Amino acid sequence: MNQLSKAQVEQFEETKLCGYLPVWHPTHPLLRNWDLLVAILVLSQLLIVPYQIAGFPGGESVESVNVYIDIIFFIDIFVQFNLAIEKGEQGYYGDDTELITDRGQIAQR
Repeated sequence: MNQLSKAQVEQFEETKLCGYLPVWHPTHPLLRNWDLLVAILVLSQLLIVPYQIAGFPGGESVESVNVYIDIIFFIDIFVQFNLAIEKGEQGYYGDDTELITDRGQIAQR
């Protein structure tokens, strides 16, 4: 995990709020767990969806699980649009990075 300089932390603290919606730091520990959850759900969909397309019976329980998974995927879109980006001299994730917290620049990425 990257160690941030004091100036980078101060820059992030100054610009982390835009109205009422926070911009999250990309190395936040909760985001690692969130990404793991989303990756597990994507892998589970890789197994479930082909059976549904083929017409194998899954029952209402599979359909209700799919609705919850879709809700989590929509929440993930929201999370990704509110996640600061580290950009360095050599491109993204360089040695000397700055945090991009402008939502317009985040959306263009």
